[in-house]
Amino acid sequence: MSTSLSVSELRKVMETPDQERSPGFFRKVWIRFKTRAKITWSYKLYFFTRYVRVLLDVIIYAFFSFIVLPGALSKAFGGVQVSYVAFSAVGIATARLINTSFRGLGRIIRREQQKGTIEAVLSTKTSFYVILLGDLLYYYLYASSFFLLAIFVGSLIKPEGFVFTFSSISSAIVLVILACFAHLSLALLSAAAILQFKEASPVTRAINWLQRFLGGMFFPITLLPKNVQWISNGLPLAWSLKGIRYPLLIGASLFHPVVMNAAIFLILFGLLVFPIGVFMFQRVYNRVRRSGTLAEY
Repeated sequence: MSTSLSVSELRKVMETPDQERSPGFFRKVWIRFKTRAKITWSYKLYFFTRYVRVLLDVIIYAFFSFIVLPGALSKAFGGVQVSYVAFSAVGIATARLINTSFRGLGRIIRREQQKGTIEAVLSTKTSFYVILLGDLLYYYLYASSFFLLAIFVGSLIKPEGFVFTFSSISSAIVLVILACFAHLSLALLSAAAILQFKEASPVTRAINWLQRFLGGMFFPITLLPKNVQWISNGLPLAWSLKGIRYPLLIGASLFHPVVMNAAIFLILFGLLVFPIGVFMFQRVYNRVRRSGTLAEY
């Protein structure tokens, strides 16, 4: 039995518009999301140990609460008594999420370079930005599960240390979104550096550790020397933590002065850096494509 197409059938297939033969933009993003999720799930031990690590982090810093002076925390929150367990749990949760925003894009590109698949991906009709968006969507949802786990474990250990109301939760969600936006702007610059120099950016690592130490992840920045605090006040992580901790720890709303100032800082930071990041990434991306060095590392 012949399976060949007639001339009329072949012409019909060739004349079919691309959009009818190819999935749409959001469908492609969703396909990429599922692909990345399946790859991660195939390494089940690694998958679960990531969650165990978050669990252990919260428990370890819960023991630190016995040696942290309550006065140091209350001073950072305008005299309001705050639990260090809750303080550190939010710090761990936020840092995990921010790390995904800041380093996720660079990791995606670096992984494709090392596996030698980046040019194969770009040879298809699917835009590279669709691939990145699908991967970022997965990593954000993956990191969000770490965020929720850290908050959940912290609330089990010290339930009175958290304030869960509609106002506090919605305010924290807004600040989480703004924090991700601000750090994604920096991620674009980091990704551009990886494309250009073919290696993980040491500047990215330095900024990441600087933010963790001076951003108030495990202790309030008011404990730092006065001549160092001005550096902390210029870091987006410091403002992210302020804006997320105030609602979840003392029940502040989005209109609380500290929360509002944090939101304004993150918006302005993102609006300033994001266009620069997009411009630099687009410029470097086009340059390495023309030179044929996209897959080199």
